[in-house]
Amino acid sequence: MARPKRTIQRKPSGIYQAVIWVNGTRHAKSLETKDERVATKRAAQSVSSADLGEGCRGVPDQHQER
Repeated sequence: MARPKRTIQRKPSGIYQAVIWVNGTRHAKSLETKDERVATKRAAQSVSSADLGEGCRGVPDQHQER
């Protein structure tokens, strides 16, 4: 059985980051805080914005016209 993926990870510098998997590709976004509570709130925001396709490095904007 596969292990669950951690959405919030702590870098060695103490800064938290949100790790989001989109279509099998890993995207990381810095939450720019060392406080765990603030990081939890910001991670929820970044996950919801990633669902919309914005704000994460490597995720194309789904709303732009091609």
